[in-house]
Amino acid sequence: MVARETTSIILVDHFLYVITNRQMSNLKENEHYKEFIHICLETFRLLRENASAIFGLLYLCIYQQMPLLNSIQNLNYIRQALFLTDKPCEMHMALNTYRKKIELARNDTRRFLDWIAHSLVHKPVHN
Repeated sequence: MVARETTSIILVDHFLYVITNRQMSNLKENEHYKEFIHICLETFRLLRENASAIFGLLYLCIYQQMPLLNSIQNLNYIRQALFLTDKPCEMHMALNTYRKKIELARNDTRRFLDWIAHSLVHKPVHN
């Protein structure tokens, strides 16, 4: 099984800087940020609403032995990320939980440090 991220959402300041059109003060009132949240929640809702068809296709992909999709356990990871486990929660609860995950991702210090390390490792070389 492939090791997964400790968080399903990565939302570091570099991303927010672009999302908010360089206007990072008072994020909750920023129209670009509000639109981003709306798009995230709408996408999440659509994925949940179409989960049966999506999982049917993903199940077929397992037999192709793709690195990140080669077992039922990989599909279960996706199921958990969409809150579709044994006792799936109602849509409004799932959307509220997902919104909270986005907000928590904004303040994830560990993810921020990971992003700095990632940036240093993949730093462009200028000749």
